[in-house]
Amino acid sequence: DLKGVVDEITIRLDKSFQLTKDQKANIRRLCQEQIYKPTRTAFKDLHVDVLKKLRENPAQYDLQNVFGIGKPSREAQVASETKRVASGVRNVFRSDIRDGIIGEHQVSLKKFTADCNERYRRGTTSLSSTEQGYLVHNTLLVSPRYTF
Repeated sequence: DLKGVVDEITIRLDKSFQLTKDQKANIRRLCQEQIYKPTRTAFKDLHVDVLKKLRENPAQYDLQNVFGIGKPSREAQVASETKRVASGVRNVFRSDIRDGIIGEHQVSLKKFTADCNERYRRGTTSLSSTEQGYLVHNTLLVSPRYTF
């Protein structure tokens, strides 16, 4: 019967679904933007915030084939990828903070902020008065080294 064949093909296609390179890059960019927000104080739940943004506007992140079509297996795959990418971004960010304040590659706070702006905010390097929140946030991120 034709309906059975179509159902079988649909199941097989769902099992073989993979995110594209662009979709993975969009998830990574969003993780980087979210981890470096000057209002972020909780880093462990980064993947939760990223998934929320992806669900709110899937077209912006090229994920229309995942959200809103009733395919929980695809959403689970995006959730898994987001969690993996968020963990990697969090570890790189932690390393950037460590390397920026101690060791051979230590830099001033202003230079560190400009470097992070470039890396995590898609090429933004200026520190205008509207971006001073990033400087203050970075001061708080590195301050435990100086307070203990």
